[in-house]
Amino acid sequence: IRDSVASRGLGDVYKRQMLNTGNLVQGYRIQVMISENQEDLVLAKQKLENVIKEKIYIQFELPNYKLRIGNFSSRKKAELYRAKIVRLGYRSSWVIPTLIELDS
Repeated sequence: IRDSVASRGLGDVYKRQMLNTGNLVQGYRIQVMISENQEDLVLAKQKLENVIKEKIYIQFELPNYKLRIGNFSSRKKAELYRAKIVRLGYRSSWVIPTLIELDS
């Protein structure tokens, strides 16, 4: 099923998108970086993959690429994991509400 999703609220930066929501639920991810240059994020992703176990995503939302980590069911879980990301040097990371993948 393809649903049109428009999310507007405090802190949300979502644009209107067409999403396949069959395996997605509302949750949280940690946004680590934003760049117009995808290569910057690919390099950061490779570094992070060597030190964390959570899944890492590079998503494009016009005009920027965004590096996001995890599939957290609650803000509290995401905030706890964010503390680890901050210790790795990504102090400007933050938790965002978004659609996440269901655990398989």
